[in-house]
Amino acid sequence: MRPKGYRLANGHHRWAAALRLGLKKVPIRIVNFTSEKDILNILEHSTHDKRVMFDLDEVLLRPSTDPYLEKPLIFPFNLLYPQRLRLGVPALFYFFKNEGYDIWFYSSGYHSFDDVVTFFRHSDARIDGAITGIDKNELGWKKMEEMLAN
Repeated sequence: MRPKGYRLANGHHRWAAALRLGLKKVPIRIVNFTSEKDILNILEHSTHDKRVMFDLDEVLLRPSTDPYLEKPLIFPFNLLYPQRLRLGVPALFYFFKNEGYDIWFYSSGYHSFDDVVTFFRHSDARIDGAITGIDKNELGWKKMEEMLAN
């Protein structure tokens, strides 16, 4: 959500078709983008002064064809969250937590922070912060790296 309303991130053609058809209601999914304010808020309430970051899409989540995966979540959570973690991620997160690190993930995708936190909680892995919806090649990434380093 932006200060002046919402931003359409995907589904522009569906939105245009709904307008042409005169539909009053269309199912949507609201995903919060990570803003500078969000990051500063998470850092302010952080319990540790060290953090480790992981790429959600390329490192933590793996395709179902990968032979080294954590077990699927139990029913009914496996239906809500069909994605699978790379084998050893919960143990690695446990290690980092015991060593005094906050655990963050980043993704260029537009993931709902609440959905990802819930998925990780059911996977016995806790996360503290996230940066979503930003391409690592964008200029905004440099600013966020600087914020996290301080």
